[in-house]
Amino acid sequence: MYSASVSETVDLLLRGARLPDRQSLADIAITGDRIVAVDPVARPAQQTLELGGRLVTPGLVEAHIHLDKALLTDRVTVSAGTLDEALRVTAQAKRTFTAEDITSRARQVLDLAVRAGTTAMRTYVEVDPIVGLMGMEAMLALRQEYAPALDLQLCAFAQEGIVKAPGTEGLLRRALTMGADLVGGCPYNDTDGVEHIRIVFGLATAFGVDADFHVDFADEPEHLHVREIAAQTVRAGWQGRVSVGHLTELGIPSSKEQVSLQLQFALPFANVVVILLGIPFAYRSLQKGNVQSIAYACGATFLYWGTVSVFQSYGEQGFFPAWVSAWTPNFIFGIMAVWLLQRTTKI
Repeated sequence: MYSASVSETVDLLLRGARLPDRQSLADIAITGDRIVAVDPVARPAQQTLELGGRLVTPGLVEAHIHLDKALLTDRVTVSAGTLDEALRVTAQAKRTFTAEDITSRARQVLDLAVRAGTTAMRTYVEVDPIVGLMGMEAMLALRQEYAPALDLQLCAFAQEGIVKAPGTEGLLRRALTMGADLVGGCPYNDTDGVEHIRIVFGLATAFGVDADFHVDFADEPEHLHVREIAAQTVRAGWQGRVSVGHLTELGIPSSKEQVSLQLQFALPFANVVVILLGIPFAYRSLQKGNVQSIAYACGATFLYWGTVSVFQSYGEQGFFPAWVSAWTPNFIFGIMAVWLLQRTTKI
């Protein structure tokens, strides 16, 4: 519980707030741009709002939105309701965009978001030969305009492909130079999805920004580009800096394919687990001056990989969900390693 001096006059006092982590109502005292107290204590304030038990939460986050393509229902006509149709009619609508049009529609959505309590947003800004950098220019201005109310993150995005749309790579590079926060792509909407992914990673690493992909968006496992994204993430050392969205194809593959996909994400952590397991045994070996602890470390490592193999086999046969099969050995041996480290530090 935060608590400032009760005699100190604060800028704003929210009285009678209901918070998610407590039963009783509390007052929230704010000075400047900081919460200085959360308690039921009365204190003087320049402005007081009576909330009457209304819920107060942290700001909401909109992690996936296309502000440049918002509010287009009055401009497009759809009949089939398919992804291919949506891509086609949206690309046609983009040919009529102007900077003023993009700004106007985006501002309407931003106003709605701010009024609803959104304080952070990632928007995908399409950069391609159809619209050029028009959307990026509009969004950069809006990012500055709405900064007091909302953190707007801009992803320079290749919706129309890169390989099949010559000039897009150069436009993405220019968008990043202009101030885009990250770069993204849509490999299922290109003629060479693997090359598309390679180009996006090349830009991400060159500019030192995160990458975000819309990927594997189909009713059948036609692409499974997430495999290539996982491989290139490890190859580039970009772990923790890559996001993927849609992934509807992951609900379709067989148990064996799903386990294989999960292992691509789980196995890179094996090095961490094995190293953590080895530290306590190496420490004891140095203390006692024998190789017995080294033998134990080797045994623990073989046991870890044996457990991985067993869980993989059961997962492929459908006894466990794919994520349980792939990640459980890491959890088990990770906890064991932490326990051994704690015991070692007490010796």
